[in-house]
Amino acid sequence: MPTDTIIPKEALNYLSSKQLHPAFSYEDVWLDEHAGNFTVAKAMQLDVLQDLKDAVEAAISDGQTLDHFRKDLTPTLMKKGWWGKKTMVDPADGKEKSVWLGSDRRLKTIYDVNTRQAYNAGRWERGQRSAVHTHIMYLVGPSTHHRKEHLSWNGLVLPKDHPFWNTHTPMNGWGCKCFFRYITRQKLEQLRRDGMPDNTNIINGRSSGSVSIKENAPEVQYRQYINKRSGTVYTAPMGIDPGFEWNPGSSRGSALFASLQGKIKDLQQSFPAAPKGVPVSAAFTSISPTYKSHVNTALEAINQVHGDGKLPKIPIQASRSKRFYGAFEYERYSRQASAIKLASKDHPELTTIHEIGHFLDNNGLPGKGFCSELNLSEIVPLMKTIDQSNEIRALKALPTNRSIQYLLNPAERFARAYAQYIAFKTQNPLLINQLDKIRLNSVSLGDKLRQWDDAHFMSIAAEFDILFQKMGWL
Repeated sequence: MPTDTIIPKEALNYLSSKQLHPAFSYEDVWLDEHAGNFTVAKAMQLDVLQDLKDAVEAAISDGQTLDHFRKDLTPTLMKKGWWGKKTMVDPADGKEKSVWLGSDRRLKTIYDVNTRQAYNAGRWERGQRSAVHTHIMYLVGPSTHHRKEHLSWNGLVLPKDHPFWNTHTPMNGWGCKCFFRYITRQKLEQLRRDGMPDNTNIINGRSSGSVSIKENAPEVQYRQYINKRSGTVYTAPMGIDPGFEWNPGSSRGSALFASLQGKIKDLQQSFPAAPKGVPVSAAFTSISPTYKSHVNTALEAINQVHGDGKLPKIPIQASRSKRFYGAFEYERYSRQASAIKLASKDHPELTTIHEIGHFLDNNGLPGKGFCSELNLSEIVPLMKTIDQSNEIRALKALPTNRSIQYLLNPAERFARAYAQYIAFKTQNPLLINQLDKIRLNSVSLGDKLRQWDDAHFMSIAAEFDILFQKMGWL
C-alpha cells in the first residue's frame, strides 16, 4: 500500500456491501461489475467465497499482512477442498477442465487486488467529499519495473472531476502498485514551483532528486479486445490490463453496477408500466407496405417505453437507396419533419427506431432543430454521458475520416443511443439480436463502436429515463 493512510471505514463499506458472485473465470464478472460483486475465479461454492470475502474484510479491518492473511485462510480452504489442482466442469460449455484453486500465489493475488481496490475506492470517496482537495495526482508505486504507460502518467495532476480518472484511476492491471493522491490548490502551487520527489529513483529507501509535475491530460490510445467468455468486443486504453479500465470508487461506477446486480429484469420494472403522453405510433400517417411489419414491431417497442407528447404527422416510406439504411427528412429552414425513409435489409426494426430518434430529437425535444446539437439544460447530462462513454472515446481516437465524423455527430450519437435504449428497456429479442450483429459482426472497428456494450450503456439508459420523465413522456 502507499504510505499515506486512509480511514478504513470507506474501504470496509465498499467491500462489505458487495454481493457474493460465484464465477468460473475472471471474465465472467467484468469491469465495474466488481463494484457490486465479490468474486474469485473458480470459487463456485458460496461457503468458500464467503470465507474468502471474510478474510479480505478482516485483513483490511485489522491491518493484516499477506502472511497473516495466508496463515489464517489456508487451513480453511484446504479443509473444504479448495486447494491445489483439481478437475472442474466449466458451466459455459459443460466440459471438464483442469484448474488451479487455492495456492500461495493465488492468495497473494486475491489479497493484493481486493485490498488495493477497496483502499482505492475508500480514498476516492473521501477525496470527493473534500471541498479543499481539488486535484488528483497519479503516482507509481514501489515496483522495481514499471509499465511504460504507467511511468508516463507518474506525476500527472488533473482536476478531480477530469474524465481521465473514469478509466485511469489505479489499480490499472494485475500486480499494479500505482496509486493516487488528492491535493489542494496550495499543494499544487508548491508542486509547480518545487517539483515532486523522483519516486522512480530510490536510493537507500529514499527518493533521489526531483522532477516536474505534468498537467496536460495525455492523448489516450485505445485498443480492441474480446471477452472470450461473453464474446463481447471491448475497447480499453493502452497500458491498462483488460478488465481494469474502471474507477472502483466513482459514484457513477457504483451506481451503474449496483443496478447491474439486479440485471435487466429489475431495470424493466424500474420504469412506469403505463407510458405518458400520446403514443409515438400516432405520429405516422402512412407506412410503406414493404416495411409495415418491421415498423409495427419497432413502434410496439417504443410504445412500451414512452409516449411523445405531440408530434407532427409524417409518413414512413420505402427507399431503394444504397447510400443509407434509413433517413429522416425535414425542411431545411423550418426544420419541419417531412418523412422517414427506410432502405435497410439487415436491421430494419433497429433502423426504424434510430430514425424515429432523429424525429424526436428534431421535433419532440426542446429547441428549434436537433436538441442534441444545442446546449440546452434538458439534454446536456445525457449527451455528456454519451460523450464520456468508452465507445465514443475510442471513436475519437481513431484516424479521422468522413465516416468517423458522421458517427461522432451529436444527432447521430443521440439516435444510435436512442435505438439501443428502446432495445435495452424492452429486451425485445429481435432488437437485441440486431444490436449484437452490429457490435460483434461489423468489419471495421468504427462500425463495431456504433453501439455500446451493455455495461457501458447502463448510465446512458438512466439519463434517457431522466430526460423523458422531465418531458412528461414517462
